[in-house]
Amino acid sequence: MDGTTDGHATPARIGWGIVGTGGWADHTFAPAVLNGGGALIGAAGSSLEKSEAFAGRHAAPRAYRDVDELLADDDVQAVWVASPTDLHCDHALRALEAGKHVLVEKPMATSLADAERMASAAKRAQVTTAVGFQHRFNPSHRRLEELASSGELGDLVYVRLQQFIKSEGLPTDWRRDPARSGGWAINDLGTHVLDLLRFIVGDVEAIGGGLAAAQFDLPVDDLAVALLRFESANGKPAFGVVEVSTTVPGGGSVMELDGTQGVATLTGSWPGGGTLRARGTEVAYEVVDTYAAQVRAFGASVSQGSKYVGASWDDGLANVRLVEDLNRLAAVLVGTRDPAA
Repeated sequence: MDGTTDGHATPARIGWGIVGTGGWADHTFAPAVLNGGGALIGAAGSSLEKSEAFAGRHAAPRAYRDVDELLADDDVQAVWVASPTDLHCDHALRALEAGKHVLVEKPMATSLADAERMASAAKRAQVTTAVGFQHRFNPSHRRLEELASSGELGDLVYVRLQQFIKSEGLPTDWRRDPARSGGWAINDLGTHVLDLLRFIVGDVEAIGGGLAAAQFDLPVDDLAVALLRFESANGKPAFGVVEVSTTVPGGGSVMELDGTQGVATLTGSWPGGGTLRARGTEVAYEVVDTYAAQVRAFGASVSQGSKYVGASWDDGLANVRLVEDLNRLAAVLVGTRDPAA
């Protein structure tokens, strides 16, 4: 493979195909492939016309009629699954069967059974697999993990992570359907924040919370609060709270670690930077493209055979289990009808 204008990729420049041509696949994932050093071969949309339009917008050399045609292309080494959540399992497993490396968007699946199938398949596959939790590649988030694991704050007793982004309107049709999305706030913003909590403190257990349709009368939540328990370094129980909303403007992301020897507060980190205050010091982190960083790390794992440093399919499984536990444990106050219907 020669990496020239016909779309072929060299071993150091991984050839990517994207399942999905709209939304995030269009405005974020395609640029991230290029900015992360990959070669964008093409994408498979819900129609050939959409695939061709996507190829035109991103100067991709191929447009696929469907997922099968994408998976049959030998120049596609890695597949970014960006379809609606209920299709992740099918598309990801088919990509594995085709011998592709697979990055599946978050959340990994809408059901625990599907996530378990995927995690099991990943263990048997001789390829790189990952879940799109790109916030792990933010240096400020990595610094929080260091503060937690190094003991600089003493023993953690409480962690609070908040992310509020007010939606200007109703979500897309599939996000309004609990069977297809698994929830709105909890499985859009919340799945990221739950992953960051696990990234910072390790394994956590859901013990309560609430899911509500606070603004939109939908059968999915636009406000979610989760209470979680984890084990501190001293072996004693500690607590975490995750708060996410697609109905409240908020003031940007807030992440707070409270330990017996100090407190760390990180604000404004969602775009990729953030301001960290810890033990009398303040550090402003430059905004980085976390999506491109994720692509670079994934590509390095593919080309070098090294362990991927981001979120694994086991991490994705743990995340789906937490969401399922929250849906079982939480007070659920959601609407029953779609106002757009």
